[in-house]
Amino acid sequence: MLLPVTLLNRPVCQVLRAVALLGLLLLCAAQQPYAQPVGERKPLQYTTMGDTTALLRVIEQANSLSASNRDSAIGLLRQALTRSEASAYVTGIRRGLNVLLPLLQDADKNQLLDRLESSCTQLQALQPALAVIYNARAKISQLKEQYELAGNYYMQAIPLARQYMPDYLATIYNNYAALLLNMPQDSLDHNKKSLYYLDKADEVARKYNDQKIITCVLCNKAKIYRNQGRYAESMRLAQAGLQLARQHHFAQWEYVLLNNIGDLYHLTGQYEKAIPYLEEAIANPNQPVDPYYRNMAIFTLGEVHLKLGHYKKAEQYFLESLAAARRYGIGRDLMEGSRKLAELYAAGKDYAQAYGYQLAYSNISDSLRNREVMDNVQRLEIKYRSAEKDKELLLSKLHIEQQAKSLHNKNTIILLSIALVLVLVLVTLALYSRFRQKQKILLREEQIREMQALMQGEEQERIRLAQDLHDGIGGMLAAVNMNMNVAEKKDFEDKAGLRVIMQMIEQTADEVRKTSHNLMPSALLRNNLKEALQYYCDNINRSGALFIDLDIHCDPDKIRTPYKTVVFRIVQELIQNILKHASATYAVVSLEQTRDTLNLIVEDNGLGFDLREKAMGFGLENLSYRVKGLGGSVDIRSEAEAGTSITVNLDMTTLN
Repeated sequence: MLLPVTLLNRPVCQVLRAVALLGLLLLCAAQQPYAQPVGERKPLQYTTMGDTTALLRVIEQANSLSASNRDSAIGLLRQALTRSEASAYVTGIRRGLNVLLPLLQDADKNQLLDRLESSCTQLQALQPALAVIYNARAKISQLKEQYELAGNYYMQAIPLARQYMPDYLATIYNNYAALLLNMPQDSLDHNKKSLYYLDKADEVARKYNDQKIITCVLCNKAKIYRNQGRYAESMRLAQAGLQLARQHHFAQWEYVLLNNIGDLYHLTGQYEKAIPYLEEAIANPNQPVDPYYRNMAIFTLGEVHLKLGHYKKAEQYFLESLAAARRYGIGRDLMEGSRKLAELYAAGKDYAQAYGYQLAYSNISDSLRNREVMDNVQRLEIKYRSAEKDKELLLSKLHIEQQAKSLHNKNTIILLSIALVLVLVLVTLALYSRFRQKQKILLREEQIREMQALMQGEEQERIRLAQDLHDGIGGMLAAVNMNMNVAEKKDFEDKAGLRVIMQMIEQTADEVRKTSHNLMPSALLRNNLKEALQYYCDNINRSGALFIDLDIHCDPDKIRTPYKTVVFRIVQELIQNILKHASATYAVVSLEQTRDTLNLIVEDNGLGFDLREKAMGFGLENLSYRVKGLGGSVDIRSEAEAGTSITVNLDMTTLN
């Protein structure tokens, strides 16, 4: 019979939860291939949105499980990291490492980081995760008091975070500031640098609303003020950090801040106040807190009870601290725990025990000094190897720069050659365009000269005809009229008929004068275009065939003499067309100037015509040819039963 889940005890529930999460990871794994060994790696199969959500959920649930079932949480987190690595999911690696590393022993931490670093170095998509890996290595080195090595890792992590994950800069700046606090030399200078990086961490954390790092910054600043003896300020910041840690359930930082507050009360001699904070810190041994931080609280509790004279409790905590130091390899706590126990047993007059722990203290101290010497030698070797590697990198960089410079020179030559060719092409095109333009100008000038010659010939012929009519036929008719006047005075029998003939001769002479004037108005001979147009329109108005309204809005005298005749003939031609074809009663002749254009507009209220059905007559075609020869244009607008409007545009630069 199956029991309801609510009736199962807590360990069974935790196991079932772990199995369920493992099943979820296996389901994800079935959809994507696992990471292949280096050299045999298949192309990356990136996770889908559903895969990433499942991975993050597994990491969060494993984090919750870590306090009660450490081994199951570690198994789940390793699976999540493997899936994240195979899928090039950097966020999964970042969050998985942050939860998993505090649960592992140092050897396991280094093995995991070695494998991940190898993958991330060889795969471009995983390189952003190197910032997290270098930060983790720095923290491990920092706890081992390998400060210089830790600093090198932080310096490698910072540019990677700046390039790929700027929000992670807050974490690295905070951790580097904590490193500076622990370094033994130049404490004043280190405090200044530490505050500088803490301010940068706080700025980034507030930008991305990273409450965890804000809590860490408060914790580290409280530590700086404690080192400087500014206990009140340190306590204020520590209490503010503790409030944030509790509000957001940051277990490790709540633990550290409780320990720091207890240590502050211990330093200021308020031992009774220190005990509740330190006891609260170590109350839950299953909290996922780094053993280094947990042992600090246990050791401080031993010191507080020693100061209060509670030797049994002090012994209990010192022994517990010493056992944890042995288990996790915390050298400084091994040494300090042995020293404190020697001091405790000496105070209780147990000299044998005191001697044993004093001897252990001396041995451990010597061992640590020897290890420190070995670490210094190792650091020197690392520096030497780094220098050699830097030298190789420098030579390689120099070679690359030389190649780049050579390539740059070649590219410059190619670009200059291309630019020269382009310039030559552009110059050739410009010269050709200028040549074509000049040819067009010459052709237009030739056409204008031909048109001027044609117009000059026409005008000369008109003048000759007008003179012949006036001097020849007109003179003869005048002589006939004079003789008829003489004959009238004599005694002719049919004097009435004679007067009719004389009247007809007068009319003929008058018509000859009109024709002569139309061919070449006397006003035009005096170069007065306005007067010639007015005289011509008045004659048409007096005839009664059409009323013309002449409207001039410019100074026609500015037009050169040959072109005055052209304008007059255009008006004459258009009016004659109206008289012959339009059956109009009213017309408007308008002459105006806009900038360099002379606009001649002739409109009538006649019959009009459909431009789409009826082609222009010979008169309009001849007009259009003349105008275009002068570089002008003709616009004809007409509709049946709606009159006609003709606009002639002439270039004043040609007419002046």
